[in-house]
Amino acid sequence: MGSNLNSRYTNGENTVNCNENETGDKIKIGAEPTKNKMPSKLLKFTVMPKHLQFNPFVYTGYRPQMNSWECIMSLTYLHNETLNILTHGLPLLYAIWSLPRLLPWNEMPLPILPYFHAAATVCPWLGSSIYHLFMNHYSGVKTYERLLQWDVAGVWVTQSCGKYS
Repeated sequence: MGSNLNSRYTNGENTVNCNENETGDKIKIGAEPTKNKMPSKLLKFTVMPKHLQFNPFVYTGYRPQMNSWECIMSLTYLHNETLNILTHGLPLLYAIWSLPRLLPWNEMPLPILPYFHAAATVCPWLGSSIYHLFMNHYSGVKTYERLLQWDVAGVWVTQSCGKYS
């Protein structure tokens, strides 16, 4: 059961050659980075790998499985994760930009406290931005689960460090 199964699935009008591994992930055969900024078609819920089929109310707009560069380039067009990425990424950039000036770094009786506050501010935005941006990475379930752990770890850091800041 450890060998890949060759299969084909339909993405709208196009038929895509892919391998399917034992966890049900569909991996494009000979996938190379796209030359265009926008993929020719965003995918439907039904053709996504099982681990990405967690919201049956979002029917379309899914990015195909991509390499890291393609995931980053997906910031240049609209898809079903665009708002998640932007609403987590923009506060992250703002926090990184403003925290050095806002925190009283040298005025605290315990100098480590501003660092707890910085970690509590930045970590949830960082973990969630990375998760939403790279969740469709072609490497499959294990990478997705690791990204989800980063997302949850960011919330945990906020809860843990936030009480000290």
